[in-house]
Amino acid sequence: MKHRFFIRFLLSLCIFFFCSCSLIYRTELSEEEESELSLYDLVMTKVSNGKKESLVKAKQMEQYRKDEHMYAKDVSFILYDKNEAIETEGSAGFMKSEKDELLVFSGGVSLTSYKEDVYIEAENLRVDTEREQLTSAEDDTILIEYGINEGKNTKLFIHAQTIAASGVSNTIRISGKVNGLIIVDDENRESNQLETVDFKDANERGIE
Repeated sequence: MKHRFFIRFLLSLCIFFFCSCSLIYRTELSEEEESELSLYDLVMTKVSNGKKESLVKAKQMEQYRKDEHMYAKDVSFILYDKNEAIETEGSAGFMKSEKDELLVFSGGVSLTSYKEDVYIEAENLRVDTEREQLTSAEDDTILIEYGINEGKNTKLFIHAQTIAASGVSNTIRISGKVNGLIIVDDENRESNQLETVDFKDANERGIE
């Protein structure tokens, strides 16, 4: 499983946010002017060599020059592959960035990677671009689902309270009342019943 993909995607998303808003400041505001910028119904598209790479939408976005913080409400984002097909998409109720290093999603966060065949859902997620880390709050509600693409015979559902992913070590560690379910759909069986394997009460699990 290539978990580093999620870290790289969110890091690129951070850079996209920061560069786009910095460009708006340079073209519309001088150092002496108002230090706050508010945008509504924002749509930002990153294009490279004539092809879409990413798309970000927000109902409202505000940036403050003094403390270098940026806030956004009702955020959604898409990452495209080289053929402009949707590779990853996600959404969050709120987003906060700090000094080009930290990106915090809250108010319900969802990430779907069709490339990695995985879906992640949490109440809050925090991305540290300098350390290449993604973490949740200590007492969150995390859902990880593998096998989301059509045609998959095996699905894995994991629930936990905490998630910590590292782009350096290429690992995801989940903890806090970890439990899950594996569903296997064996097409060779005469019946269409699913085989399920349940694991519960695991204190902590690491996924390489």
